[in-house]
Amino acid sequence: MGISHWVELAKGIELSEMKFSHENGKVRRYIQIKKRAEIRPDAGGKELFEDLPVHRFSCYVTNLDLPLDQIWNIYNSRADCENRIKELKQDFGLETFACKIFGLPRHLFDS
Repeated sequence: MGISHWVELAKGIELSEMKFSHENGKVRRYIQIKKRAEIRPDAGGKELFEDLPVHRFSCYVTNLDLPLDQIWNIYNSRADCENRIKELKQDFGLETFACKIFGLPRHLFDS
């Protein structure tokens, strides 16, 4: 799409946005994130282009109508949630913890 306007959020992190609608679809807001790998070697994202310095790219699709920095903070803080849930399940047995009804009448749990 030839995105040329990037907003620097922090050193090595830049954001851009666009609105796009697929054929017969709703208009969506796309937030693109570009991270410089040499400054942020542990940054997530995908290397899409053979450019120097190497960048890693991510994209958020959202319906939030907030400034770019606020959307970054909301989504970035949620990025690791799935890893925490996976740890709780695998390392601490959360899947089977407290799953019994403990003698309460079954009808209380039927929907």
